[in-house]
Amino acid sequence: MSYIDMCRKATEIQAARKPNNGDMVARYNLKHMQYETAFVPIDSASIEFGKGCPLIWLPRIEDLVEMVTDPKWGCDAHDHWLDDFYLFTQRIGGVNGNDSIQEMVLKFTMYKRYSKTWDGGQWL
Repeated sequence: MSYIDMCRKATEIQAARKPNNGDMVARYNLKHMQYETAFVPIDSASIEFGKGCPLIWLPRIEDLVEMVTDPKWGCDAHDHWLDDFYLFTQRIGGVNGNDSIQEMVLKFTMYKRYSKTWDGGQWL
């Protein structure tokens, strides 16, 4: 699975989106049967890029880190985030060489904030 698929299926993350200029989004191009990505401003360009297809927000690492550094989620500072992230990677058996850092941070965020894990095809 790609980061785009993981983000698409992370409905809680999609719902938490706070649009910012320069967000990375994706849409599925039916003609070419593949995802296309773009940095879009918050204006009509993002609507044009979507062309009737739902846009998938691809959060930056800092967006994901911010989601779990809120004290109510158990990480009260970025220093603690790194410790928690390390412990999480050890709990799941270390860093998989096939996972990008974005995928690992998304997995950590979904686990920490929503108690969900990735089984290779969906969030459980």
